[in-house]
Amino acid sequence: MPIFDLYSKRRKRAAQVGQPEIYCYEPIPVPFRIKVVHILRGAIGIPEQYGPPDPAHAWKLVHDIITREKGVFTLGEYGNYDKCCCDWFLSTANTDDALDFIEVSFRVVDKCIGPLNQWEMESQGIGLGSADAIEELNGRFREEGLGYQYENAELMRVYNQFVHAEIVKPALVHLTGKPFEKADEEFMVAHEHYRHGDLKECVVAALRACESALKAVCTVMGWTFKPGDRASDLIKLVRAKGLFPDYLGNGFDSYIAMLKTGLPEIRNNAGGHGEGPATTPVPEYIAGLALHMTAAYIVFLGEALKGTKRRGRRSASA
Repeated sequence: MPIFDLYSKRRKRAAQVGQPEIYCYEPIPVPFRIKVVHILRGAIGIPEQYGPPDPAHAWKLVHDIITREKGVFTLGEYGNYDKCCCDWFLSTANTDDALDFIEVSFRVVDKCIGPLNQWEMESQGIGLGSADAIEELNGRFREEGLGYQYENAELMRVYNQFVHAEIVKPALVHLTGKPFEKADEEFMVAHEHYRHGDLKECVVAALRACESALKAVCTVMGWTFKPGDRASDLIKLVRAKGLFPDYLGNGFDSYIAMLKTGLPEIRNNAGGHGEGPATTPVPEYIAGLALHMTAAYIVFLGEALKGTKRRGRRSASA
């Protein structure tokens, strides 16, 4: 169901015109949780209202994943799985629990409900397709000013909507499929650390994703590298092989220098080596910088790789 543009929402937007975009991350308000439940009941169905196949199996899957991971036997004493899950989410779950519930339940919608055909959806009382459900969830996050989005089967923390739309999402597109699986895995790990406040681990995982993306490019192009090569070594290699266009001159050299010193230096100073007794905590803005520099760099690498492959095909056909 599309998000209805109420008068009160338009008035609120008008009052915020010209103000900076500011996201909050907790608490997860009860009205927002209720909206999520409405989406889920539209996308999964309501048990006991329909004959087999029954949507109870999807709610049971959500319930079983949450209880197993939280180390409890049940989310509620009475009622069906739908009621147990939703009552727990609405009245008991803290912020982290609520976010875990949203991620698990929408992954079930995405991966289990998404492949159903129209007849199967109608027989289970599902009136909201998985893509529409995810789109509405992300719209509700933005509407509420909560800095989260469901992307690539993960709940991700959003620092800035423009950065997320123009840098992070394109990076995820470039990381889809071989040989970028390792870089994709490490990039998502970095986001997970960032969401949970494990900022040092976020910085380290961001650099690993960067290095893995560079190695993936070298693998695609058949350029030999050593397994232990670091980002600075790999950047020198791909530059020497012509991945970067030389006509950009000194301005481009400055950009490469920033890439060579930025992420590696962040890691060296904030999370990559042995720590003494007086370790300085990694500030959130440093972790955010590492994460978004990595995303921007992955987009750049993906586009540069496509350009290099096109040039190679033209040379071969000439």
